[in-house]
Amino acid sequence: MTIIKEIRGVAIQRFMPSGMDLTAWLDNIEAKRHRAVIRFQKDNPYDSTCMVMSVDDVDVCYVNSDDKRFVKPFIEQSGCEECMADFLEVYRPENGTPILRYTVVVDLDDVEKIVPGEEWSNWDYTGPLLLSIGKINNAEHYYNSIKKAILGGTDGICDATARLIDEFVEATLIDMSIETTKLYDDLLFLLETRQRNAWREYINMLQHASTVRRTDNRRKAFIDNWWPEFLEGEAVNRLS
Repeated sequence: MTIIKEIRGVAIQRFMPSGMDLTAWLDNIEAKRHRAVIRFQKDNPYDSTCMVMSVDDVDVCYVNSDDKRFVKPFIEQSGCEECMADFLEVYRPENGTPILRYTVVVDLDDVEKIVPGEEWSNWDYTGPLLLSIGKINNAEHYYNSIKKAILGGTDGICDATARLIDEFVEATLIDMSIETTKLYDDLLFLLETRQRNAWREYINMLQHASTVRRTDNRRKAFIDNWWPEFLEGEAVNRLS
C-alpha cells in the first residue's frame, strides 16, 4: 500500500533571481512542473535541520518546518542524501505568501525500515538522573507498546492504546533529552503514514503532549528551581 504526503515549500521570495518578479518566478516553476529534489541545506548557518527544494538544480524554496520530520528519514536512508518529490501545484492565496505544493510517495512496506530509534535503546547515560530508573524504563516500554499497536493497524485503535499514550506522556513529561523527543517524532511519523483519519485522535494526543513537555508547570519548575540549585550544589562544586 502506498500513500501520498504533501510537502509544502515556503519562503519562495528568498530564492528569486535578481530582476525577476514573484509572478514570473512562480509562472516559471509552474510551467515546468518538474520533479523537485529535497535535501538538507548543510551550509545554513542558522538551522542545521534546514531543507530546501531544488528544481533543475536551482533552489526554489525551503521545506515547511512541519513537513521536515516526514522527509528526514527518506533523505538519511537514500544513497545520495536527497528525496524526490512530484509537482502538485503553485498555491497563490489572495492574502498571504504563495506556497509550492509537492508530494512524496511512500510505500508503507518500507516504513519500518527507516524508522529510527536504536539510538535510544542503546544509549548509556551516566549523568544525573532526571527521572527515576523505573520511569525511564517505563518510557521505553510504553513507546515500544504504542509502536506495536500502531503497526497492528486499526486493531490498535482502542482504549488500551490511549492509556499507553497517557502513561508514556507521564513518564516523559520533564525528560528534556533529544532522544525522548525522537520517540515522539517516531510515533507521530508512524501515525502520519497510516490512515490519518482513523488515527486522528492519537495524533492529536501526542502532538499536544509534545507541546506540553515544553510548557508544563512541572517542567518549568524543574528548569527554574531544581536545575539552578543542582548547579550551585556541593556535588557540582566538587567537580569545579
